[in-house]
Amino acid sequence: MQSNASPGRARAPSNNDYNLMSESEISIEDLTVMKLMEEIMELDQEIKMKKLWIDKRMKMLHKLLPSQKKNTATIVESFMAK
Repeated sequence: MQSNASPGRARAPSNNDYNLMSESEISIEDLTVMKLMEEIMELDQEIKMKKLWIDKRMKMLHKLLPSQKKNTATIVESFMAK
């Protein structure tokens, strides 16, 4: 590739170059917002996964309930009512 600038002299940035740079630069605020959004998405995924785990365990408790002793069944029923 050939450069339009002469060999020993660097081309001075034009106003257009400054506009492109300012539009493409990411500020600290932008980085902070992006990081917070990323963390919120990760926490949301963890919450969804834990809700699924809770639902599965509650279903297992419900299935095991009829085969439990009366005392254990009472404890499980009171737990599930919460």
